[in-house]
Amino acid sequence: MEHVAKTIAEMEKLAKHLPDTVPMGTNQDRIYRLVTSINEGSPWETFNRITDLLFKEDTDCRDENGRFRYLTRGKFGIGKFVSYLKNVAWKHDSMLNAYPLVKLRLDRVNDELKVLM
Repeated sequence: MEHVAKTIAEMEKLAKHLPDTVPMGTNQDRIYRLVTSINEGSPWETFNRITDLLFKEDTDCRDENGRFRYLTRGKFGIGKFVSYLKNVAWKHDSMLNAYPLVKLRLDRVNDELKVLM
């Protein structure tokens, strides 16, 4: 899970420097609403549901330019998502068993942040 910790730390740094071209998040936006309302049981089930609704590879989550449609900046946007990630029980069996998918999803969001920079 060392990769997860490094990725979250990098996401946190990138999130603080997103350009103004990325919309500022509000408490009405999708990231904030999902992170504060979804609790599916196990840490993996919750993480899976949140990331699926925010960052899956389809036309719901990607705009016409291929960017994540729901990604916003600030404390209600990607900042809230990073805050959620910092509190996930990463050593829970459900997360350890799903590590390849966890890594894939975190890398996908982190890569998007890098592109937006």
